[in-house]
Amino acid sequence: TLEVTPTSRNGLVGLMAQAPGVRSNVDVGGSSITEVPASRLFGQSGEPWATLEGVPTTAIVDGGGNGNYWDYVTVEEAAVKTIGNDAEHPNRGVSITAVVRSGGNQFKGGGFYGRMFPGLQSNNITPELSAQGVREPPKLVRRYDGNGELGGRFIPNKLWFYTAARRRIDVSQGTNSFKEDGTPATNDELSWFSTQKVNYQLNAS
Repeated sequence: TLEVTPTSRNGLVGLMAQAPGVRSNVDVGGSSITEVPASRLFGQSGEPWATLEGVPTTAIVDGGGNGNYWDYVTVEEAAVKTIGNDAEHPNRGVSITAVVRSGGNQFKGGGFYGRMFPGLQSNNITPELSAQGVREPPKLVRRYDGNGELGGRFIPNKLWFYTAARRRIDVSQGTNSFKEDGTPATNDELSWFSTQKVNYQLNAS
């Protein structure tokens, strides 16, 4: 379901976008792939609580979610709760619990590559904005997202592994901002992900 749902595949943002009553970063063509996840639950902002493989990844602060980046592709399943959370969740905001994929007796892998070209970006500057000196919106320089993953066995029916790597780059020009030499200033947002998981079955019981 996660694979076929038309989202930006951007970690927590992609998960929250599918939950009724939850609002997150506005994403257009992958524009939020490097942004800190934000959440608003039934009109109330902040204080999310997220765990990955049972490990909390959210700082217990008013804003919450700070620096909380997941590799969305490595998530096997997730539960997003909006109300009725139990005592394990200390915050009042949206609750997300997820599990990473696991390897099996058969070797399986996959990968994808996505890219956004500057020529696909439109311009919505009105005459009023142009009169105030805003000539063009923040301009996309380059944006791409690539991933590779592999899962399998070390020992059949006993020891399995899963590994994945991902790189995301988003470079854009700011509005009316320039370097000392007069060339347009750019904002470079880079993300690297590396995931490893090992499962061991002590015995058949």
